[in-house]
Amino acid sequence: MSHDPSSFLPFVVCCYYLLLYARVTSSGAMLKQELRDKIHTIFYPGLGAPQQQAANYAGDHGVITSEGGHTICDNAPLILHNVRTCAEPPEIHYDCSWYPSSVLFRAAQKAYHAILYQDYAPRTYTINYSKVSVAGGKDVALHRSLVQQAVADAPHKRLVLFGTSKGAATTLVSMAGMPLELRAHIALVILEAPFDAVESLVRDTYGRWLGAGVLQFLTSCTSFQRNQTSPLTAADTFPLDIPVAFVTSEIDTVVPEAHTQPLIAKLHERKHPHLHELRLKHSHHKTLSRTHPEDTARYVNFVNNLYEKYIL
Repeated sequence: MSHDPSSFLPFVVCCYYLLLYARVTSSGAMLKQELRDKIHTIFYPGLGAPQQQAANYAGDHGVITSEGGHTICDNAPLILHNVRTCAEPPEIHYDCSWYPSSVLFRAAQKAYHAILYQDYAPRTYTINYSKVSVAGGKDVALHRSLVQQAVADAPHKRLVLFGTSKGAATTLVSMAGMPLELRAHIALVILEAPFDAVESLVRDTYGRWLGAGVLQFLTSCTSFQRNQTSPLTAADTFPLDIPVAFVTSEIDTVVPEAHTQPLIAKLHERKHPHLHELRLKHSHHKTLSRTHPEDTARYVNFVNNLYEKYIL
């Protein structure tokens, strides 16, 4: 009795992804414990996201949040090590507002957390839009204070600065003016899906007329300022002695690669000697670290190689 070879294809594909998943979940162990112990990670989240977002990159270790809870994200890869418990971004508020919009927002979070997290249900929060600065003054000031406090608390650790989306833009702008005494403690900067400028991103996302309305809302109702330093301007003064890595995705529609490439091009133009780039193929903006097993394996290996190269 003959069998159609194509009938085995689903089985082969299933085995492939099982092997990939096993590789991803065990890859954190590939990094020597001695090396991991030297790392101190400062994580800065995306727009409207709290520190618990770091659990997407912390594997089974999870993160200790600012309110003392232990957050573990189901199936998260181990990319970041010893993530520092930090103050929340300016716009995040853990309050009990009973405005209908706040109640609906918290209810949606409860449902999302029930699916995404295990062992611990993160506290729900609301967003104070008046304090949203989109990598502006409030974000940069907080980021610099986190670096300063980390250096004071653990002066012998090697700092890894990691930001995603707005957090990546914040990290880039913060680094451009980082004092020399703090820069000496920074071993590596990893920027996941940063944008070149708020104005160009909004215009390309919403179009000319609607984009103008969005920008008017940002300038009128948030802490965003048209004259704040853009990430692209900050790339002009990013330290050339600090290794920096960019992570993007070909299918990211929130911060398309076209809005990250000018930053990379600027650093290439300045002949940055320690510039690295990872382009993922199948991953979405909010889950770049865990959308697709193949991308996740590449992401983990990429970052582990950076650790081995720069965490001395």
